Amino acid sequence: MTVWIIAAGGAGEPFLPVFREYKAAVFSYKEGGDTSKMTEAEMIAAFEGKPYLETPRKIISSDNARRYAREMIKIRDHVERGDYLYAPLKKNTEFLIGRVKKDPYRYEPEHDRDHRHLVRTKWAPTVTAAEIAEELGALVVSKLPTFRHTIRAPKVYQAELTAYADKLFQQ
Repeated sequence: MTVWIIAAGGAGEPFLPVFREYKAAVFSYKEGGDTSKMTEAEMIAAFEGKPYLETPRKIISSDNARRYAREMIKIRDHVERGDYLYAPLKKNTEFLIGRVKKDPYRYEPEHDRDHRHLVRTKWAPTVTAAEIAEELGALVVSKLPTFRHTIRAPKVYQAELTAYADKLFQQ
């Protein structure tokens, strides 16, 4: 079982209502299209040199294409049933925590282009950073922001974050 820290759509959390509606974590990667059967090299090629759809004058660099491919592979191939997703919200003052369901990854071409890559998830009620810190300590909470990554597994505190999420889902 792994704890993953995921981005919930930026500072305004525009994906958050969709997370609850679809009962899934939602990832965009719209410029790459359907990557569900692509190899890493094919994903890189699908992204690299393409214009960003929101800002067509800006082109996806080689470095970003590789990063997007690595992140998509984590989402598609490494997130498994029973894993936990922590989505920082409101500048890391709140967190949405979810447990990944069976057959987690789906590509849904009929959804809005920002909502096509999904990881099926059961969401607990939102918790505050203070609630997590009260139980696990402020140092643990400080390791939860996503920084520049859409998805990452923190190298430390996996057991503590898992135990905390386990308690949320036993209530």
